[in-house]
Amino acid sequence: EKDWEAVRKDLLDYVASYNATLPGSAINTKQQMELLLREGQWREGIQLLPDAPLPSSINFEREAKEYIEMLELLWFEIERIDSDQLKKLLPFIEEFAKKRICTTK
Repeated sequence: EKDWEAVRKDLLDYVASYNATLPGSAINTKQQMELLLREGQWREGIQLLPDAPLPSSINFEREAKEYIEMLELLWFEIERIDSDQLKKLLPFIEEFAKKRICTTK
């Protein structure tokens, strides 16, 4: 059982450090985040959150949809794991909201 804990830690460290943004990556950032959140590693999940998409991006609508999905995933999982820590996610939501409002003006 002690060996399993060491292997589990190594695997989670690998998942947390994996660059899912590389072309041909086996998983995407959202999937990487899901793997970590299943193990209660919400801090590592937040670190994977990319910068909020810019309204000037040609793919803004798609990127915004993906970003919202990641924010929702983080919100629900952090709420489940430790709801007192939801405040850590608020700056990301605020940044995205500010950028999103710029597109509606």
